[in-house]
Amino acid sequence: MKDSMRLGAFLSLIVAILLMVLLRVYMGSAAEYKRANEALKSGDKVSAINHYGRSIKWYAPLSPWVKRSIEELWEIGEGSYAYDTEEAVYAVSILRSSLYAARGPFTPFKSRIEEADGWLSLHLSEGEGGPDREDVEFVLGSKARPNRLWSLAVGVGFVGWTLSVFAFIFFVFPETEAGVNQKRAVVLGLVTCVFYSLWMCGLYFA
Repeated sequence: MKDSMRLGAFLSLIVAILLMVLLRVYMGSAAEYKRANEALKSGDKVSAINHYGRSIKWYAPLSPWVKRSIEELWEIGEGSYAYDTEEAVYAVSILRSSLYAARGPFTPFKSRIEEADGWLSLHLSEGEGGPDREDVEFVLGSKARPNRLWSLAVGVGFVGWTLSVFAFIFFVFPETEAGVNQKRAVVLGLVTCVFYSLWMCGLYFA
């Protein structure tokens, strides 16, 4: 197989893998949203809240189920507060934490997180004996979250390591008896090690 054909096959494999991953993410979000709606219809709001949160964690750009899950959680929080404060706070907290869990290089729906922070700081500080609103805002605004750069390194390292392994298989091992291309083996071997190290460091430091 010529190098141009190997390159074409390699790029086709990458595209196929990316499409499969994207499809899995969309399907995961849709499935969790469906389970949440079924739980809500049966009156099990706690399960519904959890499933909506999982639907958000299956975040992908332009996913309609993520946006719908956000709206449902917000509606549960707003609608339940008058008669079930704990359930309302739980719904908005899940909304907030799920969006943080879905973030990567950027934070999706950042305005909704800020909205949830404002709602929680207001309602958690209401009533006698509750914490001061300033204290709640301080806790919500604390930086005790996974490091964004190292979290990004986890994704980049894993994807790079996977692709470099496939590249090693495609471009190092020949179809003929001419022998292994040692130069390519060294270069791609080093690239594989670099991405694997980045992945491991990201997992440790994130």
